[in-house]
Amino acid sequence: MRTNLEKIARRTGYSIATISRVLNGFHWVSDRTRRTVLECAQEMGYLGRGGTVAVIIPSIGLSHYHKDIAFSLESKLCSAGYRTVLIPEFSLDLIEEYNPAGAISVIGDQGVERLWGKKYALPLVCVNAAPRHLEGIFSVYSNEEQGMRLLMEHLLSLGHRKIGMLSCGQSEKDFQNIYVFRDRKKTFEKILSEYGLPDDLIIQYYGWRKLEYEGNVYRLLEKGVSAIVVISEGQMMKILYFLKQIGVEVPKDVSLTGWLNDMDQYCDLPMTGIMQNYELLAGKAVGLLEKLLRKEPVEKDLVIDYHFVSGASTAPPKKGNAV
Repeated sequence: MRTNLEKIARRTGYSIATISRVLNGFHWVSDRTRRTVLECAQEMGYLGRGGTVAVIIPSIGLSHYHKDIAFSLESKLCSAGYRTVLIPEFSLDLIEEYNPAGAISVIGDQGVERLWGKKYALPLVCVNAAPRHLEGIFSVYSNEEQGMRLLMEHLLSLGHRKIGMLSCGQSEKDFQNIYVFRDRKKTFEKILSEYGLPDDLIIQYYGWRKLEYEGNVYRLLEKGVSAIVVISEGQMMKILYFLKQIGVEVPKDVSLTGWLNDMDQYCDLPMTGIMQNYELLAGKAVGLLEKLLRKEPVEKDLVIDYHFVSGASTAPPKKGNAV
């Protein structure tokens, strides 16, 4: 690898660090530099179509989830003998310059629909997106219904019956169009109906500003919930610390659970919840792409179950809060 970089560096006059940034898809280099390096790499056979896979990532708002899944994908692709190039979604036209064999997207179904469509004749695998109506696009995603049932069955087994749901998105369209929000909420409502539980404890709010989530936590507490399910990744830690600030003790006063990410391990209180298996998602996505490249028959969608994380943020409800 370094020998190839040195050869390209000698021919173009750029440093090895610059060559590496271009070939790995980092976009803080000039268009002129990128094109010069890519043209040289192509002439030297370094960008052969069989060896490069584009991983499409968000241009803004790169969360811990996106970083974790992108890292897992890069590791799996490297083990399979592929070189990875990261392409921000708003710079998707760059994909043609890298001449990849295929692409894996982690930007979500709306982004895929908006940016991909039928423009690029490449095999595409989406991770945690399900644009089912687009032809030639395949998906690997987590089982949202199974995940919500894990959480609800846990709370119900503890005796909780007044359970609130808190969800954060950028806009109303997020809850209508993004399948993870839609499926999580739909399953929550379905379980409430199955058990004859109150269904007026669902709060959706927009943005991640402090006043928004604090006000909505207050609204749930005023309704007397004994447990809160947070269905947006990256929100558990903020809500836990806010509850602590206002004197609400978890899990003594209210149980807190939901979708966890790697940052939640740094909470003072070990969190109970569910997590996606990034390694398995990445491995399945790479395996699916390899089958597509070999033109083997494949399933359009692969669904991966969540795993339950037992922590200390849930407990039986206080007397009087169970019903």
